[in-house]
Amino acid sequence: MTRGRVGRRGGGGGVAGPARGRVAGRWGLDFADRVSLAASRSAQAMIRRESAAKAHVRVVALEEFEVIHADVRGD
Repeated sequence: MTRGRVGRRGGGGGVAGPARGRVAGRWGLDFADRVSLAASRSAQAMIRRESAAKAHVRVVALEEFEVIHADVRGD
């Protein structure tokens, strides 16, 4: 199971960077396990390539990382 979230960010406190007028976009997915993540890589790459071509944008970075949740209680 996955969940997606979208955010936009840019330099200078606004959406667009002040000097270059560029916009940065961000997309994230949470996967239930590493097997699901690995199985989706080729489909994600195809969608990313097609979407970037249609939108006339360039993907400059792609990151994968593991998020570990810890619940620490003082009692």
